[in-house]
Amino acid sequence: MDDSEPAAATAGYSALVRGPSPSFPRGGVWMFCVWYAVIYLCLLWQGGLTFWFNVLVLAVFGAAAAYTIMLFTKASTRAFAADGGGIWLGKKTATARPVRLGWEEVSQLTISSYPNGSILQIVLDSGAPATGRLRHVASLALMSLPLGIRRSRPELLTVLSDPPRYRVPLARVSPDELRSALSGLAPATLAIEMLP
Repeated sequence: MDDSEPAAATAGYSALVRGPSPSFPRGGVWMFCVWYAVIYLCLLWQGGLTFWFNVLVLAVFGAAAAYTIMLFTKASTRAFAADGGGIWLGKKTATARPVRLGWEEVSQLTISSYPNGSILQIVLDSGAPATGRLRHVASLALMSLPLGIRRSRPELLTVLSDPPRYRVPLARVSPDELRSALSGLAPATLAIEMLP
Protein backbone atom coordinates (compact mmCIF):
# COMPACT_ATOMS: atom_id res chain seq x y z
CA MET A 1 0.00 0.00 0.00
CA ASP A 2 1.37 3.39 -0.85
CA ASP A 3 1.11 6.83 0.77
CA SER A 4 -2.19 7.56 -1.01
CA GLU A 5 -3.88 4.72 0.86
CA PRO A 6 -5.42 5.58 4.20
CA ALA A 7 -3.32 4.93 7.26
CA ALA A 8 -6.45 3.56 8.92
CA ALA A 9 -5.94 0.29 7.03
CA THR A 10 -2.95 -0.45 9.24
CA ALA A 11 -4.85 0.65 12.37
CA GLY A 12 -7.70 -1.77 11.66
CA TYR A 13 -7.13 -5.47 11.15
CA SER A 14 -4.73 -7.32 8.86
CA ALA A 15 -4.10 -11.01 8.26
CA LEU A 16 -1.94 -13.38 6.25
CA VAL A 17 -3.41 -14.95 3.12
CA ARG A 18 -2.43 -18.57 2.73
CA GLY A 19 -1.34 -20.21 -0.50
CA PRO A 20 -0.52 -18.95 -3.98
CA SER A 21 -3.69 -16.85 -4.48
CA PRO A 22 -2.02 -13.46 -3.74
CA SER A 23 0.67 -14.15 -6.37
CA PHE A 24 -0.71 -16.39 -9.12
CA PRO A 25 -3.95 -16.79 -11.08
CA ARG A 26 -6.16 -19.76 -10.22
CA GLY A 27 -4.24 -22.89 -11.24
CA GLY A 28 -1.12 -20.84 -11.94
CA VAL A 29 1.06 -22.69 -9.46
CA TRP A 30 0.65 -25.81 -11.64
CA MET A 31 2.34 -23.97 -14.51
CA PHE A 32 5.66 -24.89 -12.88
CA CYS A 33 4.87 -28.55 -13.71
CA VAL A 34 4.15 -27.56 -17.30
CA TRP A 35 7.43 -25.65 -17.59
CA TYR A 36 9.47 -28.56 -16.22
CA ALA A 37 7.64 -31.01 -18.51
CA VAL A 38 8.35 -28.85 -21.58
CA ILE A 39 12.05 -28.58 -20.67
CA TYR A 40 12.22 -32.34 -20.14
CA LEU A 41 10.51 -33.07 -23.47
CA CYS A 42 12.97 -30.73 -25.22
CA LEU A 43 15.85 -32.73 -23.71
CA LEU A 44 14.27 -35.99 -24.87
CA TRP A 45 13.65 -34.59 -28.33
CA GLN A 46 17.27 -33.50 -28.62
CA GLY A 47 18.23 -37.13 -28.04
CA GLY A 48 21.67 -38.64 -27.59
CA LEU A 49 21.29 -39.04 -23.83
CA THR A 50 21.38 -42.37 -22.01
CA PHE A 51 18.29 -43.96 -20.53
CA TRP A 52 19.55 -43.57 -16.94
CA PHE A 53 20.41 -39.93 -17.46
CA ASN A 54 16.86 -39.32 -18.75
CA VAL A 55 15.44 -41.08 -15.69
CA LEU A 56 17.65 -38.99 -13.39
CA VAL A 57 16.64 -35.74 -15.09
CA LEU A 58 12.96 -36.74 -14.86
CA ALA A 59 13.34 -37.42 -11.11
CA VAL A 60 15.14 -34.11 -10.53
CA PHE A 61 12.58 -32.10 -12.51
CA GLY A 62 9.70 -33.90 -10.77
CA ALA A 63 11.19 -33.19 -7.34
CA ALA A 64 11.81 -29.54 -8.27
CA ALA A 65 8.23 -29.10 -9.48
CA ALA A 66 6.81 -30.78 -6.35
CA TYR A 67 8.97 -28.64 -4.06
CA THR A 68 8.01 -25.40 -5.86
CA ILE A 69 4.29 -26.21 -5.68
CA MET A 70 4.55 -27.17 -1.99
CA LEU A 71 6.49 -23.99 -1.20
CA PHE A 72 3.89 -21.70 -2.78
CA THR A 73 0.94 -23.71 -1.42
CA LYS A 74 2.17 -23.35 2.17
CA ALA A 75 3.31 -19.73 1.83
CA SER A 76 1.59 -16.93 3.74
CA THR A 77 1.48 -13.35 2.46
CA ARG A 78 0.18 -10.20 4.14
CA ALA A 79 -2.50 -9.43 1.55
CA PHE A 80 -5.66 -8.71 3.58
CA ALA A 81 -6.55 -5.68 5.68
CA ALA A 82 -9.78 -4.14 6.94
CA ASP A 83 -10.60 -0.83 8.57
CA GLY A 84 -13.64 1.31 9.28
CA GLY A 85 -13.91 2.23 5.59
CA GLY A 86 -13.70 -1.22 4.03
CA ILE A 87 -11.35 -3.99 2.94
CA TRP A 88 -7.99 -4.06 1.14
CA LEU A 89 -7.20 -7.19 -0.91
CA GLY A 90 -3.85 -8.00 -2.50
CA LYS A 91 -0.26 -7.00 -2.07
CA LYS A 92 1.50 -4.01 -3.52
CA THR A 93 3.96 -4.90 -6.26
CA ALA A 94 5.71 -2.97 -9.00
CA THR A 95 2.86 -3.70 -11.44
CA ALA A 96 -0.18 -4.29 -9.22
CA ARG A 97 -2.03 -2.41 -6.51
CA PRO A 98 -4.34 -3.79 -3.85
CA VAL A 99 -8.08 -3.64 -4.49
CA ARG A 100 -10.11 -1.41 -2.16
CA LEU A 101 -13.66 -2.47 -1.33
CA GLY A 102 -15.78 -0.01 0.59
CA TRP A 103 -18.25 -1.53 3.04
CA GLU A 104 -21.08 -0.17 0.86
CA GLU A 105 -19.92 -2.51 -1.96
CA VAL A 106 -20.14 -5.59 0.29
CA SER A 107 -23.53 -7.24 0.82
CA GLN A 108 -22.41 -10.08 3.12
CA LEU A 109 -19.37 -11.70 4.72
CA THR A 110 -19.28 -15.48 5.08
CA ILE A 111 -16.67 -17.14 7.29
CA SER A 112 -15.89 -20.85 7.37
CA SER A 113 -13.21 -23.05 8.84
CA TYR A 114 -10.10 -23.91 6.84
CA PRO A 115 -7.03 -26.00 7.82
CA ASN A 116 -4.86 -23.70 9.97
CA GLY A 117 -7.11 -20.71 9.35
CA SER A 118 -10.38 -19.48 7.88
CA ILE A 119 -12.02 -18.84 4.53
CA LEU A 120 -13.61 -15.41 4.13
CA GLN A 121 -16.10 -14.99 1.29
CA ILE A 122 -16.74 -11.32 0.53
CA VAL A 123 -20.09 -11.29 -1.26
CA LEU A 124 -20.56 -8.23 -3.46
CA ASP A 125 -23.68 -6.48 -4.71
CA SER A 126 -25.49 -8.59 -7.32
CA GLY A 127 -24.58 -6.10 -10.07
CA ALA A 128 -20.81 -6.63 -9.69
CA PRO A 129 -19.33 -8.33 -12.77
CA ALA A 130 -17.46 -11.61 -12.31
CA THR A 131 -14.01 -12.03 -13.83
CA GLY A 132 -14.43 -13.68 -17.23
CA ARG A 133 -12.81 -16.92 -18.37
CA LEU A 134 -10.93 -15.09 -21.12
CA ARG A 135 -9.19 -12.89 -18.55
CA HIS A 136 -8.30 -15.96 -16.49
CA VAL A 137 -6.83 -17.74 -19.53
CA ALA A 138 -4.92 -14.58 -20.44
CA SER A 139 -3.44 -14.44 -16.92
CA LEU A 140 -2.31 -18.07 -17.19
CA ALA A 141 -0.83 -17.39 -20.64
CA LEU A 142 1.06 -14.38 -19.27
CA MET A 143 2.82 -16.70 -16.84
CA SER A 144 4.55 -18.37 -19.80
CA LEU A 145 6.19 -15.12 -20.86
CA PRO A 146 9.35 -13.59 -19.35
CA LEU A 147 8.27 -11.46 -16.37
CA GLY A 148 4.66 -12.40 -17.16
CA ILE A 149 4.03 -13.61 -13.60
CA ARG A 150 4.26 -10.01 -12.44
CA ARG A 151 1.53 -8.94 -14.89
CA SER A 152 -0.96 -11.78 -14.42
CA ARG A 153 -4.05 -11.16 -12.26
CA PRO A 154 -3.81 -13.07 -8.96
CA GLU A 155 -6.59 -15.42 -7.90
CA LEU A 156 -7.19 -13.32 -4.78
CA LEU A 157 -8.30 -10.39 -6.97
CA THR A 158 -10.58 -12.53 -9.15
CA VAL A 159 -14.31 -11.98 -8.70
CA LEU A 160 -16.03 -15.39 -8.62
CA SER A 161 -19.60 -15.80 -9.84
CA ASP A 162 -22.92 -16.99 -8.37
CA PRO A 163 -22.98 -14.79 -6.32
CA PRO A 164 -20.21 -12.30 -7.22
CA ARG A 165 -17.61 -12.66 -4.46
CA TYR A 166 -13.97 -12.68 -3.49
CA ARG A 167 -12.60 -15.79 -1.75
CA VAL A 168 -9.85 -15.15 0.80
CA PRO A 169 -8.03 -18.10 2.48
CA LEU A 170 -6.65 -16.62 5.69
CA ALA A 171 -3.86 -18.27 7.69
CA ARG A 172 -3.54 -18.58 11.47
CA VAL A 173 -6.86 -17.00 12.38
CA SER A 174 -9.89 -18.91 13.66
CA PRO A 175 -13.38 -18.16 12.32
CA ASP A 176 -14.40 -16.75 15.71
CA GLU A 177 -11.37 -14.43 15.87
CA LEU A 178 -12.03 -13.24 12.33
CA ARG A 179 -15.71 -12.58 13.03
CA SER A 180 -14.87 -10.67 16.18
CA ALA A 181 -12.31 -8.49 14.36
CA LEU A 182 -14.54 -7.76 11.36
CA SER A 183 -17.72 -7.11 13.36
CA GLY A 184 -15.90 -4.29 15.15
CA LEU A 185 -15.01 -2.64 11.81
CA ALA A 186 -17.96 -3.38 9.50
CA PRO A 187 -21.27 -1.50 9.73
CA ALA A 188 -23.78 -3.11 12.07
CA THR A 189 -26.14 -3.65 9.12
CA LEU A 190 -23.66 -5.87 7.26
CA ALA A 191 -24.45 -9.58 7.71
CA ILE A 192 -21.55 -11.77 8.89
CA GLU A 193 -22.50 -15.42 8.51
CA MET A 194 -20.60 -18.33 10.09
CA LEU A 195 -20.58 -21.62 8.20
CA PRO A 196 -19.47 -25.00 9.59
